[in-house]
Amino acid sequence: MRSEFIEKMIQAKKIEKEAFSSLLPTSVVGHMDVIEKEMKMMIWELVKECVVDAAHPGGEPKEEKKVKKVTIS
Repeated sequence: MRSEFIEKMIQAKKIEKEAFSSLLPTSVVGHMDVIEKEMKMMIWELVKECVVDAAHPGGEPKEEKKVKKVTIS
């Protein structure tokens, strides 16, 4: 029952997107498609970062940088 609900919600959102796109001029629909693709890519990048952070809590150890004072005369 739960998977059936999810499938129907996905289908409803696709129909909603089609209805919204039909209200827009053709040139704008092309821009909306590009924006949608960019948003999907951004979300996947965020998911990947979250997975990496979860796999390695605390991050990678930071290297200590040694600074040496130099006087030029």
